[in-house]
Amino acid sequence: MNIVHLELLLMTQLMILGMTDIISQMKRLRIRRWWTKPHILRQVRDEFGAYATIFMYFKLNDHEEFYEFTGMTVIEFSIILNLVADDLTSTSNRPGLSPELKLAAVLNFLRHGNNVRSHSWYFRIGRSTMYKLIATVTPLIYAKLADEYFKIPQSEDEWIQIAQDIYSLYGFPQCCGVLDGRHFRIRQPANSGALCYSWKKFYSIVLMALCDAHLRFIYASVGHRGGRNDSGIFNVCSLCQAIERGEIRLPRPSRLPNSRVVSPYTFIADGGFGLKKFVMTPYRNPEFKTLEQMIFEIRLTEVRKNVERAFGILVIRFQIFDARLSFSRATSQNIILCTMAIHNFLITSRLDAGGENAAQRDNPSSDFEESDDDSDDGLAFPNVADFSPQPVRGDAFVRRENVGVDDEIQIEEANLLDGDAIRDRLSIYFVTEGAVDWQWNKLP
Repeated sequence: MNIVHLELLLMTQLMILGMTDIISQMKRLRIRRWWTKPHILRQVRDEFGAYATIFMYFKLNDHEEFYEFTGMTVIEFSIILNLVADDLTSTSNRPGLSPELKLAAVLNFLRHGNNVRSHSWYFRIGRSTMYKLIATVTPLIYAKLADEYFKIPQSEDEWIQIAQDIYSLYGFPQCCGVLDGRHFRIRQPANSGALCYSWKKFYSIVLMALCDAHLRFIYASVGHRGGRNDSGIFNVCSLCQAIERGEIRLPRPSRLPNSRVVSPYTFIADGGFGLKKFVMTPYRNPEFKTLEQMIFEIRLTEVRKNVERAFGILVIRFQIFDARLSFSRATSQNIILCTMAIHNFLITSRLDAGGENAAQRDNPSSDFEESDDDSDDGLAFPNVADFSPQPVRGDAFVRRENVGVDDEIQIEEANLLDGDAIRDRLSIYFVTEGAVDWQWNKLP
């Protein structure tokens, strides 16, 4: 190779390097055809966007359609808007989206579950802006509502009130809530293999929830991989671990209604959970059951349906759950928690007002049920959003009462019972002092 060829080769390499630098500089500059696309200009949004043309019309003229648009009444919308308005106000010098528009866009998206791209067209806002709104508004709503409307009981009296409500509505005594898990469809996470592939034949994350008598959620742990079962997931939840460590204590055992028998307070769950001192589940011998066992399961099933109804109302109200959640895991968790907080807020607001229950408006059928039984082995999953308040330590849940010596002895004996003995005690109670007329009609 002579000198001329070397010079040509060197010049060629320099030209290639020069072009590479130019291309990299163009990428850094991100040359655009538009600063803002024409269809999302402020003037176009104010004239043709869903907020200006549909939302405002419904808000001022048609409250029934407003409810269908947002999933709540105008007053309820205004309450949430007042809570989040300061945080949603833009601090940029450029004119931004109003807090009301941001909230309306996110609530309508959760309510109807449209594709993000089509939803951004609908409201005349950028697609990336819509993704950003979903990622920021949902955790904000949860944070503002959780302290008042989505919290685990912090005193013995609060636990007892839940148990009294469940007994008055469903006839199951000493029950502090109903446990169950719910699968939410997601796109397959990168490098996850089959870890999130559930027995329902799709990729999912699992919500573990505790529900009260009024279909409100009082505890949630969300983000568990769909390949795990309910029992394994509950064992790693903060609620289960705090109770087992004595950091959270349910009320002291007390007498069952119309009986001198003392029994502990427990939760109720389906056959996918393991039997514990504080979790009552069905018997596992379906072929050979005594009358007491069959009646126990009839009574347990009546109250266990409560959490299924709560899940059913949640997915009916927020149709985003009809399709898979095509977001990051953190955003998917925030969406689930946000909808649960709104769910609780609506029910509590209407109960406090003495009006109709939120459940009755969105789900007139009282027979809704969807079984999520799962009995496969489960493992701990570290990357989980467990949104429960810090547990109360010590003897905060132990009520100091003036009880007789006999009662105190029975309470101490009840504290020593295992799950099988507690379940057998309730089974006998349900065919003796605790029997009700309707239970006999449900026998096979």
